[in-house]
Formats: sequence, structure tokens, C-alpha cells
Amino acid sequence: MGSKNRIVKEILPIMLKERGQRTWVEPFVGGANIIDKVNGNRIGNDNQEYVISLYKALQSGWKPPIEVGSDTFWEVCRNWSKQGHIVFVSEYTAPDDFECVWSKEISASANNSIKNGQCLKAVEKLFKFSPTNVD
Repeated sequence: MGSKNRIVKEILPIMLKERGQRTWVEPFVGGANIIDKVNGNRIGNDNQEYVISLYKALQSGWKPPIEVGSDTFWEVCRNWSKQGHIVFVSEYTAPDDFECVWSKEISASANNSIKNGQCLKAVEKLFKFSPTNVD
């Protein structure tokens, strides 16, 4: 469960050795951290329909933006909220018009990096945007 990116170099050779000429099948492709490193016939599945929709769009030639400006992202969140949606964003920081409704100190990296004998920490926050004047 979870990302295999940190262990793919160790486990992929074991699986590829057993594969032979078979089609590679991943029933839970998730972030595609393994299947993207496999050559030949591949099938990726997932029970998250939006993950699969994203991969199908990529297969069809859609090119996602290289970067989305922080301002564009936050403006989209504001617009969704003005349409009547409750918008939550999990981030370390947010613009002033987003209210922090939860926070917790967490390890700053997936592998709990240690620097100068100290585990790096950060404060993950959950922000909510709900304008006072909804159009």
C-alpha cells in the first residue's frame, strides 16, 4: 500500500525476472511508479476512476500544464466555493482569505530524513475557503 517509488529499484528486477513475455498487469496502478518503468505490453487498472481518466487522457495525447501558477490554483478554489462548493486544501501555507481549520506537526519527508540528528518536521494544515458574499 502506498507509493512504491522508494523501493521500485529493489523489487522491480525480481518481478521482471519472473515475467517472461507475459503482459504486465497492475490491478492497482495508483501513481504508476512501477508500470512506467516496464517495457512491452502493459495493463494498468485502479478503482479510482479519476486516476484512470487521467491516464487515458495522457494516452490520447493530452499534455498537462508544466506548472500551474499558485495564483491560478487559489483562484480556481475561490470560484468553486462561490459556486456553492465547500473547498478544503491540504497545504503548508495558503493565502490570507483561506482559514486554517486544522494543523498537525508531521515528518517533512516520506523517509523521515534526519538532519543534524533531528528529524525534519513541518506543519501540515487544512484550509477552508468560504467567502462571506457568495455570488
